[in-house]
Amino acid sequence: MDSIVLIIILSIVIFFAYKFKKARVKAEPKQKPNKSTQRKDKIVQPIKSYRPRYLLSLNEKSQYNYLKPITDKLNLTLFIKIRLADIIEPANKKDYSAFNKIKSKHVDFVVCSSNLKIVTVIEIDDNSHKKSNRIDRDSFVDTILNNCGINIIHSYNLTTSNIEEQLITLTTSKITSP
Repeated sequence: MDSIVLIIILSIVIFFAYKFKKARVKAEPKQKPNKSTQRKDKIVQPIKSYRPRYLLSLNEKSQYNYLKPITDKLNLTLFIKIRLADIIEPANKKDYSAFNKIKSKHVDFVVCSSNLKIVTVIEIDDNSHKKSNRIDRDSFVDTILNNCGINIIHSYNLTTSNIEEQLITLTTSKITSP
């Protein structure tokens, strides 16, 4: 009699354990295989349509090397290759047409104060800026930056300009203006 009760209790425990495990498996969502869940031994072929490139052209690097000690001396921060859409935005954030005009444009340098307020944007005008499409682009960028109250300096060669004096003047005027 005791063995029959023991078998019945053991059968009930096994039955509920089986039901609980089956319910738990159903509750877990099935995941689609992705790169992290695919077989680890699969050999990934390299994509040959890309290659690394330099962040700055030789002229931009030369101008950066000239400008960096000046900004350091004036306690300014120098950023390179900043996307226009990271420093300005359309007045109406839902104006996707206006955003599309700035999302892929970059400026060469952005100089900021110690609290990261923009002092000026600097564009190095090399030979590519003489092309008609580039002239139109520069005019557009100048207009929208000026409309946003952001100064822009164009220079073919910073070493021959009075960039340090301009930065001192701009830094002083940004501090004294509201």
